[in-house]
Amino acid sequence: MNTMLLRRSSALTLPTKHSLMLPFTERRRPSVRMSPWLKNEYLIYGILLVLLVTYVILNHSLLSVFQIQSLITSSAPYFLVGLGESIVIIAGGIDLSIGYMVSLTCVVVATTAATVGVPLALLVGAAAGLINGLLITHFRLSALVTTLATGSFFFGIALHILPTPGGSVAPWISTIAENNLGPIPLVAFVLGLILVLTWIVYYRTPTGRYLFAVGDNLEGARQSGIDEKRIRVGSYVAAGLLAALAGIFLAGQTSSGDPNIGTPFTLNAIVIAVLGGTSLAGGVGSIGGVVAASFVLTVISDIIFLTNASSYLQYIVSGGILVLVLGLSQGVRIVRSISRHSEGRQVRQG
Repeated sequence: MNTMLLRRSSALTLPTKHSLMLPFTERRRPSVRMSPWLKNEYLIYGILLVLLVTYVILNHSLLSVFQIQSLITSSAPYFLVGLGESIVIIAGGIDLSIGYMVSLTCVVVATTAATVGVPLALLVGAAAGLINGLLITHFRLSALVTTLATGSFFFGIALHILPTPGGSVAPWISTIAENNLGPIPLVAFVLGLILVLTWIVYYRTPTGRYLFAVGDNLEGARQSGIDEKRIRVGSYVAAGLLAALAGIFLAGQTSSGDPNIGTPFTLNAIVIAVLGGTSLAGGVGSIGGVVAASFVLTVISDIIFLTNASSYLQYIVSGGILVLVLGLSQGVRIVRSISRHSEGRQVRQG
């Protein structure tokens, strides 16, 4: 999956307004190399494998076609919110409102006419993301505080529209969210299209390069002529659209709207992004890692169900995973810092 990961480059060059190429400051690489398995983007695949084996043991049988279909369908909302959060974090931001955008768009789909529900939900998601982006970039507000506040605002609107679960969803939405085409879930085709489009944007367009550059070195990107505000606002709009898709899928899966359905997804989105290899410092992200992390949370949920444990245990597990991954990342940074100091002393002594 190394091709799926865009790392910070020691010689990254970006086009300026005058089509010049200005290199970012070169970084000295540490002399001690970290084992690949200590890096999140590799660790996630090992975790997923262990969880799948555990699931098979508890289920007393190998995964059936139906179970694989169920895993893909159940992981769809996780993947969508995780990818949206990852895009924002790559650009150097954070979005604590993404779960409430899921709730709001889920309610919108369930309370509007079948012909306008999906377009309106997508418009609402994009508008919510645009509000976040403009407040953060143009008014220079804290992303953490701003999205926490707007999340409360979106949640309030959702509750006002639909105080309790209810409403109805167009049959074609439920068909896409739940049914299969042969052995392949219909939702898999939608997710596959999103994966391909994201990969193209990340690795084949200037917008993708600018996204990573802004998160890696905001000031350097600005000096290189990149419209960093446009990139950052765009990342929040993308997150809003993906949250809206998650809300639409959840409405289709439950055949109703629920103002509380998105509440767990804010934490889960951050867990998926970080567990999937996205650095909270910005500038680093993995598409494949987000996919794997989405399956990890889905399998954990299924394991909790198989063991008859309380469904609330998943909150504890999600929080624990986030703390563990952050601790691991901090440990890696400490080792690298020690390595740099050691290398510096060797150079001075030489």
